[in-house]
Amino acid sequence: MGWFWGEPAATDGAPSCIKDESSIRPEITNSRGPQPSSKPIPEQPRVLSRDEQADAELQEFLKELHTEQEDASPAQAAPSTSQINHSSIAPSVLYPTTMSCRAAFDSAFYCQSLGGQFTSIYRYGKIRNCSDQWHNFWFCMRTNRGMMGEEERKRRIQDHYRARDT
Repeated sequence: MGWFWGEPAATDGAPSCIKDESSIRPEITNSRGPQPSSKPIPEQPRVLSRDEQADAELQEFLKELHTEQEDASPAQAAPSTSQINHSSIAPSVLYPTTMSCRAAFDSAFYCQSLGGQFTSIYRYGKIRNCSDQWHNFWFCMRTNRGMMGEEERKRRIQDHYRARDT
């Protein structure tokens, strides 16, 4: 009885797992070597390794970037004067000019919640004072209501962050 369903049973007393080599490697049956078959074997495309695929994708991506830069370079010849030079480390660049009231509220509410207080007790051994978070939230609500100009709002937000860091 064979290992697989369609395999014939061995009749010569040898175990069924051992077969003659001609069924495994048909080129051994003829002592002159393998016979050329009448059907041409189609060449399979070479399978790329993981590193080769990554390199090919990187080269393709860099090629796209290079073509995009060539297309965009004449249009961006003169940068506007209102753009801030982000390579500078001047104090006016270090502080943000926008503030999210939702993020400030989420921070204050979490600090005040049971989970936030439990975390504070676990980490520091005392209940946390959340007045700074609520101050940030109410400052955001006062400045982002549209009562002042855009430049004034940006200046006040930067001043707020500067005062908070000192």
